[in-house]
Amino acid sequence: MRPLAQPPAMPDGTKVLHIGLPKTGTTALQMALHQGRARLAEQGVFNAAPNRHPYLAARFAAGNPLPYGARLAETGWERVSRRFRESTARATVLSSEAFASASEERARAIVDQLGGEVYVVVTLRALAAQFRSRWQQSFVTGGRRTFDKWVTALMNDEERLHRIGPGAALDAWAPIVGEERILFMISDPRDRETLFRRFETLLGVTEGTLEMPHIDNAALSASGSEFLRQLNRLETARRDDPTSARAEILRRGAWQVQHLQGLRRDPVRVPRWAAEHGNEIASGWIAQLQESSTAVVGRPEDLLVKLDGLPEQVVTPEKIDVVEAARFGLALYEAAVRYYEKAERRRPEDLPTRELLSILRARAARRLSGRGTSGT
Repeated sequence: MRPLAQPPAMPDGTKVLHIGLPKTGTTALQMALHQGRARLAEQGVFNAAPNRHPYLAARFAAGNPLPYGARLAETGWERVSRRFRESTARATVLSSEAFASASEERARAIVDQLGGEVYVVVTLRALAAQFRSRWQQSFVTGGRRTFDKWVTALMNDEERLHRIGPGAALDAWAPIVGEERILFMISDPRDRETLFRRFETLLGVTEGTLEMPHIDNAALSASGSEFLRQLNRLETARRDDPTSARAEILRRGAWQVQHLQGLRRDPVRVPRWAAEHGNEIASGWIAQLQESSTAVVGRPEDLLVKLDGLPEQVVTPEKIDVVEAARFGLALYEAAVRYYEKAERRRPEDLPTRELLSILRARAARRLSGRGTSGT
């Protein structure tokens, strides 16, 4: 490990690929890169993403495409990779946490399609600090486990724990670009703006070029979490056919519920035992970094959370405020309305043949295999 207080300013012509990891400030960074596009360009930096986040394209490139929109994703990746590859800017940057799921084989293909000369940046954050948002995110895809059971399942899933830590990034990308061209950035829990200042230094632009966007980061309340968990427990649409209209409406509705403002009264608190387990895993992450020859910006100890003041267990709410329940119901209703309004404008016969076949294949495969019947 090569510890650094600040990242080095990249030489002219450097092309930076930020691959996440998820839950490490990626959304805010992508918004800052998008909103600061003109300011970056004035200083010789090109953001190769044509929009805030080429999510579909990046998932396609990583070999993990969504079961719909295959043609759109493929053409999107062709466009993004060409913009990145053909850029002659002083510095070029592309950010998507979807790249983090790439295998070594897919990472090699990505690097080739991007032109072969890539500097990989990986952002890291304390694992225990991610538990709440990762658990709540599971509701979007039908998750129905309580927080305790979800954490326990995660701690027993060695493959998944590997994927969300630095080891997977090293395994997939180091054989291709070399450890000397990989930089890890560890989040500073005391100052959220540190991420933006570090990327400014890396890209060689003036301080303030990347402005921290306003994001409603207040987590979904404990009662709101239980509302979605119970909804998923009672509704099996997403498990029976995750590509169905009902499943898509529930996904959209869950996302809207999670982003409602003004109703968050009872926060979900990570219990001490869960944080201890998270710190044990993160200690292994620190060892992986120390054994590598990659550059590491930030304090490795920030991958551990402090245990002082944490509760002994999570208390699952048994009641919900009627106004809050009404707001949640309205969010689901609005999701359904928007879905069908969009569906009216996009009929099956209007879909490209490859995309329509991709949807039909995904639905048929899931129905025949019975997948989607286990808990999340």
